[in-house]
Amino acid sequence: SFDYNNARFVLLDQFTPTDGKASDGTTYSQSNNAIASQQPWISASLSGKDAGDHAFVFSHKQLFGGNHADTLFGTAASNAEKQNAFIKSLDDNNAGYLFTGHDHMHNRSVATSPDGQSQANQVICASDSY
Repeated sequence: SFDYNNARFVLLDQFTPTDGKASDGTTYSQSNNAIASQQPWISASLSGKDAGDHAFVFSHKQLFGGNHADTLFGTAASNAEKQNAFIKSLDDNNAGYLFTGHDHMHNRSVATSPDGQSQANQVICASDSY
């Protein structure tokens, strides 16, 4: 993560590390623990910004999409507890948007956590693939 003027930018890496280990030392699984193992860092990065500053989060895969079934947590219906923690962190820390790609389309939506307690603004950014 980094700050620029009055904004914090948090960039997530969900792809397999060279050593095959997640950031918590467990065996890496893109759909199971890629983001979950980073959740303490994500929450600390977002909560550590100055009051009143903006926050934006970036990832390759989306929370849910319209073109690809694979998402940041495997599928939109999997890993509900991990999705709850992630979306709650964005909501609690006033992250303005989660910017994603992967789905080769443009879409802006409000993502509600599986438990219905938190929301995040998701923008899937169109690529130049077709």
